[in-house]
Amino acid sequence: MAHAVDHGASELEVLVRERFPSGARPSSRIGMELEALPVRSVTHEPVPPLDGPNGPGTLGVLRRLAVTCGWRESPTGYGVPKFLLAEGGVISYEPGGQLEWSSAAHQSLDDLDAAAHDIARRLADAMLAEGIQLLARGVDPVTGVEGSTMVVDGERYRRQRAHYDRIGTPGRAMMLQTAGIHLNLDVGDDPVAAWNVANTLAPLLVAMFANSPERAGHAVPHRSHRAAIWRALDPSRTAVFAPTADPAPAYLDFALGAESFLLGEPGAASRSFAEWRAIGATDDDFARHLTTLFPEVRPRGAYLGLRSVDALPVRWAILPMAVAWAAFHHTPLRRDVLRELPAPTVDRLRRAGRFGLADDELGAEARWLAERAPAALDALLPDGRRLVERLEAFLDEFTLRRRDPGDRAESFVTDS
Repeated sequence: MAHAVDHGASELEVLVRERFPSGARPSSRIGMELEALPVRSVTHEPVPPLDGPNGPGTLGVLRRLAVTCGWRESPTGYGVPKFLLAEGGVISYEPGGQLEWSSAAHQSLDDLDAAAHDIARRLADAMLAEGIQLLARGVDPVTGVEGSTMVVDGERYRRQRAHYDRIGTPGRAMMLQTAGIHLNLDVGDDPVAAWNVANTLAPLLVAMFANSPERAGHAVPHRSHRAAIWRALDPSRTAVFAPTADPAPAYLDFALGAESFLLGEPGAASRSFAEWRAIGATDDDFARHLTTLFPEVRPRGAYLGLRSVDALPVRWAILPMAVAWAAFHHTPLRRDVLRELPAPTVDRLRRAGRFGLADDELGAEARWLAERAPAALDALLPDGRRLVERLEAFLDEFTLRRRDPGDRAESFVTDS
């Protein structure tokens, strides 16, 4: 629901606009948040941070790596620490014990790809030595949500879980069982166009890189069950945005309409932030509320965060970034994406998660993109032929055949 606000004077709109990149930026820095699901190599049950009767936890492995690699352990206030890496970046825990590597900002796709491979290999080898495998799937394919445990603590997460539990199980599944790749990109010379391109690409990124066709030991009727979970958990705080000349007003309306779980009694009847604002919620309350929203594309101040991609084996993780980066920075491709592809909608996201590239419309659009993205990347990267060839090989094996990575279960790190 849209909420009538004075967009010219609203204090809240100022807070929203601060989150959108403004003005051309010569930088094209990129970063990545790469998640994986730790499970026992033999039983495939989820592995918590702490040691237990079923075997060692992941935290001890990380602490030993920290000593070897010069990482610094840092408290989080959520019951589990994070690790600040010597080369930049952070390793942290998601609520269900999923591991997340948040990279430093990098100047090139090759540098980010090399960093991802390096950290993934270190993590995978150290975990495997303790009988722990890192799964590269968008959703735990073996264990049901009832077999997963919340390993983080703190009021924010308790409130989030209580809010989602009122709606059903998808929210808990998202928190405890999903893993994705978040793509962080500077916006280049046209921030508004970058925002519009990122949203337009979201359904295609879901479909092209879908990698969660199983759950609780069974096939599910979704190519990306992770995407289906996001569609179901709380529609008020997930969104995709149609192209516009000024994205801030629509984002403000979205934020005002989203239910706030950080205010009031935990688990109490939900209210939109607009309702809370009417009875005294502050600007600081709104700033915190903004951090609880999960649109497909999140404005992050100096850059945009794209959240549409399932977790992938690290050898493919750079490829969705390469597609998005080319569309951001190759002016003809950026123009054609906005001119030729349909505006993004929740229905398109739903179809992308359910049918993937088997959807006739999405399959044809993905082919259109696959026929253009490598050439755009090649034009932007005169010395990047190896990456272009990797992208072409992936698109030929999967996208052009209307298949996705979910057809091939692979470990987080492979030798190929």
